[in-house]
Amino acid sequence: MSKVTIQGDASGTGIFTIASPNSNTNRTLTLPDEAGTVLTTAGVPASAMPAGSVLQVASTVFQGVGSTTANGSASTITNGLQIFSLSFTPLLASSNILVQTSSVAISESTNGADWAWLALWNGSTFVAANSGTWLYTNFGGNLNAAYTSINEVFAAESTATRTIQVRAAMNGGSQTTYINGNASNNYTGTSAQIRMTVMEIAT
Repeated sequence: MSKVTIQGDASGTGIFTIASPNSNTNRTLTLPDEAGTVLTTAGVPASAMPAGSVLQVASTVFQGVGSTTANGSASTITNGLQIFSLSFTPLLASSNILVQTSSVAISESTNGADWAWLALWNGSTFVAANSGTWLYTNFGGNLNAAYTSINEVFAAESTATRTIQVRAAMNGGSQTTYINGNASNNYTGTSAQIRMTVMEIAT
């Protein structure tokens, strides 16, 4: 016959009471044949969530039209225009961070580069970039433009608060690069609005 043991903690001084409700009916609570944490109405701890669960969600928006002349490599944090920035603190070091953005319009004022890019940074660490335009040779001597977005996952690695940011520009040239279209984009109000969403996923 298996046994049930209720074991206290030698270091604690709190008293935990198992209380029955006001009932005239006999009830049986059957314990599962597995180890784990008892869930309560106080909330499910992040450590008890199964793999694939969303632990937290945060988002930020960029509204209006931005511009930059700091074109160049996407992997240099001083290049481009920071269009999204969000302070984020993971609940678990073992989780993954998923970052997604709206489609972002990027275009140049004069013909000085070949493709547009979005770069994702986890603090001061370069994570990834998404870049490209339609085949630029189709627009020889003309202006390049593109819509692009971020959809990337990286390991949290710690529970330290970090700034997650996305920057945008073109690959080169000294021309002005416009981000998020132009002043005629009024689909979300007085000016176009784009969004970055950050999710922590249990592993």
